[in-house]
Amino acid sequence: MKQEVVARKAGLSDATLRKIETGLGPLNNGDIESICKALELNSDAAVLEASTALRYSLLEKLGRDPELSIYDQQDKIRDAARTRHEAELKELEAKLSWERFLYLKQRKFVNRE
Repeated sequence: MKQEVVARKAGLSDATLRKIETGLGPLNNGDIESICKALELNSDAAVLEASTALRYSLLEKLGRDPELSIYDQQDKIRDAARTRHEAELKELEAKLSWERFLYLKQRKFVNRE
């Protein structure tokens, strides 16, 4: 079906439909309903498919696996943060231990060789 026909059936101008299609125009629920009706599509299924495609695209751009559920994604992020935190904590403990050693050595509590 030509875009002009879809626009007319949806009660939109061709220019408006073109803007919506390219993401340059505003889109409201009424427009979605009328466009889907003109194309003989189930609007709920169309919105779900579009949102799923958007989710996949965003997750891929963020370097995340789009096949993982949101809960798996959150668990993965938490695990990565925990790992970073543990590494930072070990580094801090080593630094504090070294500083404590130097302090005690300076105060002659530790044997000098």
